[in-house]
Amino acid sequence: MKVSILWEPFLFSQLILSILRFTVEKGERMPRTPLHIPAMSIVIPSYNVASYVEASLQSAMSQTLKDIEILVVDDGSTDSTASLIRSVTSHDNRVKIISLPENKGRHSARLAGVLHSRGKFIIFLDADDTIEPATCEILSSFIAHHPDADIIRYGTSLELDNSEDADVTQNLEALLNASMGTLHDIQILQSSFNAPHSPWIPWNLITSAFRGGLIREAFRTLEDIRLNKLEDAYEYFAICSHAHTLYSLTEVKGLRYHFGRGISGRSRVEIDRFAEEQQQAYDVDAAVQRYTQNSSHSFLEQAAQHFHERALMIVTDDFVTRLDHASHERGLATLQMTWGLTDTYKGLSEHIFGHIKLEYDSQNYPLSEQYIHWKKLFALSTQHLPEADKQAIPAYRTTLELIHTIEKRAEKRTEELVQERERNEYEERERLRLEYEESLRILKSGTRRRAIFERLFPLDTRRREIVRYLAKIILRR
Repeated sequence: MKVSILWEPFLFSQLILSILRFTVEKGERMPRTPLHIPAMSIVIPSYNVASYVEASLQSAMSQTLKDIEILVVDDGSTDSTASLIRSVTSHDNRVKIISLPENKGRHSARLAGVLHSRGKFIIFLDADDTIEPATCEILSSFIAHHPDADIIRYGTSLELDNSEDADVTQNLEALLNASMGTLHDIQILQSSFNAPHSPWIPWNLITSAFRGGLIREAFRTLEDIRLNKLEDAYEYFAICSHAHTLYSLTEVKGLRYHFGRGISGRSRVEIDRFAEEQQQAYDVDAAVQRYTQNSSHSFLEQAAQHFHERALMIVTDDFVTRLDHASHERGLATLQMTWGLTDTYKGLSEHIFGHIKLEYDSQNYPLSEQYIHWKKLFALSTQHLPEADKQAIPAYRTTLELIHTIEKRAEKRTEELVQERERNEYEERERLRLEYEESLRILKSGTRRRAIFERLFPLDTRRREIVRYLAKIILRR
């Protein structure tokens, strides 16, 4: 009897151990010690990245820190990504492959990776980027000396994959490597979710290491919905809400970020893609607002409002820099349907004012096509706005006054040109009349005979008038 009592738990424990030896995908083995907690988990969401994923995987598997696990989430790829992942990682039992049955977006892929992770700390790697060989080892050493760390931000090196983006990479690299030093509690959230145009710490996940228990707890509070643009802001918002200490290690360039691949970059896009991406950004904003609904903390609500403002700024920046002018009217209508009339104009107001101001400064005449284009967008974006909303947006009144000044200046210039043209026409008629009269004269100007005549019959004398009268009679003029 005693044997059977002992035997059944033993069999059960063996069954559990056998199950734990396998990953989510059948046939992919975990490390030999299934209960071991690795120092670092690397989560790699992957979707149709066959051109890049091998380099990303190799950079993860080549880490000098060996005590890691690598969770590759295939997000329903339709190209050769899945088979390539299996082929590249087949020899490394630290790799777990999580296969989602259909494409659910980067947020759901990250969510799956995090909730299947076991590491003491977690880092994220996009499948089109790479990490330096010593990244995990440096982070692990730093963590050992800073046991209170919840978030550790490390540095980034940018690699340009699209020549159209060359003008923004330098500023972006500086932004990604910006530091506010060590932060605690509410400071962490406020450093990334503050007012637009304020100094800020980017909310992207791929340049930070996160305490495993904290991020798994935070991710369990998130909705499992399709989010694909700015989705990392939603995730980072939740993480910051749980974090107590953030350290900055941005002098360590641990990530090699390929700007211009995927949806990163500032190159031109078609209107349909713009419409899709601005909707995705709106969905993330809505998720962030829902996240704070049940919170009693006013600082969370304020941070969510600041995110709304910054998300709107990002979307309207895309409108200005990535859409061609021919698509602006459709793009404007799309923004108004998604974000509403007031928020759309709020987001565009500074851009519109800036382009109108360029016309004012350049003093073009006639007015340029650029000015006419942005003046029309101003009219379209404000025509249905309630008057109170218009007046509440600072740029509205200044833009209206600037347009009035430009139009009055153009009217004045038009009047001046009309007067100048009329004056020139009058002078030309006079010149032609005088030439004609000169051609009819017997005594031509500049001749010796004319000089003698002028001396004998000076201008404005009675003798001259008599001669002119007699000449008209004789010549019948």
